[in-house]
Amino acid sequence: MKLFYIIYYSFLFIITLQAQPRSLSITEFKQQVLTYSRQIKQRVEERNAIVEAIKVAQTAFFPTFDFSGNYQYRLNSYALDFGSEMIVEMDRNTYSLGASVSQPLYTGGRIYHQFKMSKIQEKIALAEEALTTENILYTADTLGSCRGEDVIFIPEEVEV
Repeated sequence: MKLFYIIYYSFLFIITLQAQPRSLSITEFKQQVLTYSRQIKQRVEERNAIVEAIKVAQTAFFPTFDFSGNYQYRLNSYALDFGSEMIVEMDRNTYSLGASVSQPLYTGGRIYHQFKMSKIQEKIALAEEALTTENILYTADTLGSCRGEDVIFIPEEVEV
């Protein structure tokens, strides 16, 4: 029975040790906040989308190529009748191919201004990303200064 109590209390002691919150220094806490912040990840994805929009705007300066094709097989044979004297027997296979090239010569500055607008949007996205990062770091600093310690205890269930 004595062995049972020793095992039981040692088990409880181990559980309470595992239930203690982790301690982090403020720099570690800031690093984890920057790593796991959803807001920063959203800003990065917005910036990546704007970079792709710049690529789309750049491609509007270049010519576009379009190729198309069509093939048709007719089950029944047919003939074109151009009057009583001329009947032309047609082939069962019908096909057509087409290619086109178009280059915008004058669009009233639409393409240039669209490219310029996407470059400005990229600068705005970079500034918003920096602002979000600074706001999150400020919040982390405020949390650390409210405690007045160099060590922050984070319970496991709190989302960083």
